[in-house]
Amino acid sequence: MTFEQVSPYHQYTTRRFRAAIIPICLIIILYWWRAQISKNYREKLRLLEIQALRTSKSEDKAYIAKLEEENKRLGAIIHKDNRIVNAMADSVCTYLMTTEKSDINTLRLKGLSLSDEINSIKTYRQELLNQCVPNITSIPQTGYSGIDAIISFMTKEASADNINLKFNFDGTFFNSIYSTANELDLVHLFSDLLENAIIATKCAHASSIELSLQMLKGTPTISVSDSGIPFEIDTYMKFGISEASTHTNEGGTGIGLLDAWTFKNKYHVSLIIEELDNNIYSKRLSFLFDGKNRYLIISSRYQQIRSYQTRSDLLVISSSENNATYLALSR
Repeated sequence: MTFEQVSPYHQYTTRRFRAAIIPICLIIILYWWRAQISKNYREKLRLLEIQALRTSKSEDKAYIAKLEEENKRLGAIIHKDNRIVNAMADSVCTYLMTTEKSDINTLRLKGLSLSDEINSIKTYRQELLNQCVPNITSIPQTGYSGIDAIISFMTKEASADNINLKFNFDGTFFNSIYSTANELDLVHLFSDLLENAIIATKCAHASSIELSLQMLKGTPTISVSDSGIPFEIDTYMKFGISEASTHTNEGGTGIGLLDAWTFKNKYHVSLIIEELDNNIYSKRLSFLFDGKNRYLIISSRYQQIRSYQTRSDLLVISSSENNATYLALSR
């Protein structure tokens, strides 16, 4: 622009030059800015990876320390066992050697004393061993190895987070459902539902989950109840459409809900989400094998959900209505 004012005779040339150079400069700035953003993004990713590795490392160290402590404790038990076994063997041998020289009453008294000593040692040792056995209640067996395995595994996972996972089922459930549902699909569904419930319940005041396989008014139904916080309304609207999770900070990704929706569409089951108001559970997800492929929500937040509703396939029912669950089943 300075050159243009100094040499007015070359204004046309300088204007064309300026018109060409400005876009080039803008493109250079744009590429530089994108490079800076990419660089900053990569740096943030690197820092996040380092943080994740440090967290994982600290968790691994804590786990290794716990294993080492447990190993020392079990080693001490084995060390005691080596002494106890030798002492017991020596006591029995001594008792047998005195049988020929002692009368019946003396033998009986020595035998009773030896028996009391052995029982005392046995009880003490069992108490030591019981300290490292997790207290997991027996799990009902369905007779299907894949289902029994995933429920057993998820029960242990829940127990590790001090969550009580209950499982109950009606034997007629499998007789009526296995003509349509594949066992592997059920295993995947249980895995997704229980994992989501565990994540939702970790930080809850009460920690309870229940998986139920039952016949509801003659319809095979899978229900998972938990004491975690209810779903966000936005999660209801995104359910099955995009990845949506209420618990991203605890490791939730929303993929499990997408997989559950895929199961719903594959077997044309109806999904009912109930927001409960009791002292044990806060919500329940139920999959009804009724062939209707519906999506229903029973909630006390009826007005809020309705005002936010963006889906035509969603039916919302107020939990204040009499027999709301029966209404949902009859529609």
